[in-house]
Amino acid sequence: MSSLTDFIEELRQFVVVKETEGRQVVIENRHELGKRITEAQELLGNSYGEKVVSKLASKIKLPERTIYYSIALYKQYPELDLLPAGLNMSFPMICRKLLTAPKEECEHEPIEIVIKKCKKCGIKL
Repeated sequence: MSSLTDFIEELRQFVVVKETEGRQVVIENRHELGKRITEAQELLGNSYGEKVVSKLASKIKLPERTIYYSIALYKQYPELDLLPAGLNMSFPMICRKLLTAPKEECEHEPIEIVIKKCKKCGIKL
């Protein structure tokens, strides 16, 4: 290490690499979770549904939404290589951008807000 600048750059690169690896592990974990639940769902047939997901969520201490997103991730992308950005995303970003239906476009209508104030003291009336 020749200088403080080199040391800081080395630390910055270390942090970036480890954070990226961490996000990749979470994505792989959620994908595998979705795969296992989907495979179990296929084995159990129609008897597997919302109540089972709710019970699974409480037993493995994950939110139901995470389980549903994990299942959706596996079903839409059976291979992680099929993700548009590869693994260069976080699980919440995948959920927001790839697994959630886009919101309907709204044609915004302006609303008029009238605030009346006293001319002398400025107190809202």
